[in-house]
Amino acid sequence: MIKYESNCVSCGFPCMKDSCPNYKVRVCICDKCKEEVERLFWYNGFQYCKDCLVSEFDEVDCDDDC
Repeated sequence: MIKYESNCVSCGFPCMKDSCPNYKVRVCICDKCKEEVERLFWYNGFQYCKDCLVSEFDEVDCDDDC
C-alpha cells in the first residue's frame, strides 16, 4: 500500500505544510510482509515487494528431465 506520512524535523520555522518536503512523504508498504520498501508490484489485487512477489510462485527445477 502507498501511504503518506509526516516526517517533520521540527526545524523551528513556521510550518509550510504542503510546501515542505518533509510534510507529506510517500511510503511504500508491502501488503504481505508489511515492510517499508522502495518499489511495489501489483499482483492479484495486492501490492507486493519483490521478495514477496517471487515467493508467490513455485520454482521450476530445471535439472529434471521433462
